[in-house]
Amino acid sequence: MHIRWKLHLERAAMPLGVCAGLLLMEFAAKPLGLPNVDTLVAFFKHMFETYGLWALAIAAFIEGVFLVSFYLPGSLVIFSAILFSDRSFGALSEILAICWIAFLLAAILNYAIGYHGLYRSFKALGANRLIEDTQNWMNRYGLLTYALAAFHPNYIGMVEVCSGVSRQGLLKTIAMAGTAMAVTGPILVFGSALFIDNIVQQDGMGNMFLVFIGIFALWGLGNFAKGIWDDFSTPQPALERI
Repeated sequence: MHIRWKLHLERAAMPLGVCAGLLLMEFAAKPLGLPNVDTLVAFFKHMFETYGLWALAIAAFIEGVFLVSFYLPGSLVIFSAILFSDRSFGALSEILAICWIAFLLAAILNYAIGYHGLYRSFKALGANRLIEDTQNWMNRYGLLTYALAAFHPNYIGMVEVCSGVSRQGLLKTIAMAGTAMAVTGPILVFGSALFIDNIVQQDGMGNMFLVFIGIFALWGLGNFAKGIWDDFSTPQPALERI
C-alpha cells in the first residue's frame, strides 16, 4: 500500500500552520513578548478610531488577495469592525458594502494572478496544490463553486485565480463572485453581529479564539485523514504475473 505522505501533509499544512500560529499567539505571547489577541484587538480599535473605515477597506482587500489572507489577520480586522460598531442596521450595511467592494477589487488582482501564472511563485506555500484542488472542484460543480466558496474570501480568491488560469473572462468572474458574495455577505456580517451580542460580549474574546483554533485544527487533521483514507480505499492495480 503506497501512502502519499507528502501530498497529504501539504494539504494539511495551511490550516495546521494557522492553528499553530493562533496557539502561539494565545499561549506563548506573554513569555515571548509577542502580541496576544487582546493586544491585536486593541490595536485594531485604535486603527478604526484613527483612520475610520479606510482601515477596514484595506484589511478587506488584503483578506481577499490569494494566499496573503492565510498569513495576515484580515478576518480579525473585519470582525473587529463589527465588534466596535454600534451594530445597527446602517452600520452593518456600511461594513458589508465596504467589504464587498474591497473583495471585488481583490478579485481583479486574483484573476490577474491566475491569468499570468503568477501563482507559481507561491509554490513553496502550497499554491499549486490549492489551485489543483480548486480546479477539480470547479470541474465538478461548475459555477456553483462560486456560491460554495463565497463564505470565506480565502476560498473565493482561489476560485478567482482558477478563473484566470482557465481564461473565463474578467467581467464574468467579477459578476459571479460579486453575486455570490452579495448573498453570503449579509449572512456573515449580520450573523457575526448576533454572535458578538450573544457570545463574545458574555464570554469574552478568549473563548471565541479557542473556537477558531479548534476549527483550523479539525480542518487540517480532516484533510490529512481524508487523504490517508483515499489511499487505503482506492483499489490498487493487480501485479502482473511473470
